[in-house]
Amino acid sequence: MALDAARRARIIEAATVLFAAYGFRRTSMDQLAAEAGVAKPTLYAYFVDKQAVFAAVVDDVLAGILAEARAAAAEEGSLEQRITDVLSAKFSRVFDLVHSSPHAADLLASSEETSRTATELADEAYRSILTGVVVGASRTGEIDLAGARISRSGFVAALMQAGHGAAYGATSSVQHRRNLEVLARLLVAGVTRR
Repeated sequence: MALDAARRARIIEAATVLFAAYGFRRTSMDQLAAEAGVAKPTLYAYFVDKQAVFAAVVDDVLAGILAEARAAAAEEGSLEQRITDVLSAKFSRVFDLVHSSPHAADLLASSEETSRTATELADEAYRSILTGVVVGASRTGEIDLAGARISRSGFVAALMQAGHGAAYGATSSVQHRRNLEVLARLLVAGVTRR
């Protein structure tokens, strides 16, 4: 059987919906096949087991985050906006995923068990994208890290901390994004050449 990329994507999309709705443990291969509109043997032709399907979902989410972050880093516009968009690509997306599922704890634990290496590599790539934005802004004089007495890695770490902290008080993805905008504005103002 020739494997079809569109069918594989449909299976991953269906799995994303089911894992969010029922959690990892309560989602079965029978449900996955039915939701994807494929026969169970077809599902097994693409994925050896439920763990493999879940790993593919995690990989898909991570790839989406990185693609969105790269696009945001390449945008025209203010540094504040670029940083907000790069942070939102990861942190607002994760906020949405966690807060949209009653099984978030189960999914995060399963993700850690299943895809630790993939997640670590994606985090490293994400940090590299964010660092690239900061390096570019330093080169063009948009920011003065030395004048603000902070290292590049220290500023990137502060941005990452802001991304994690933006969930505080947020009850929706819109509020989460607003929190990121405020935090990015404050951090950029702190390193802007005076």
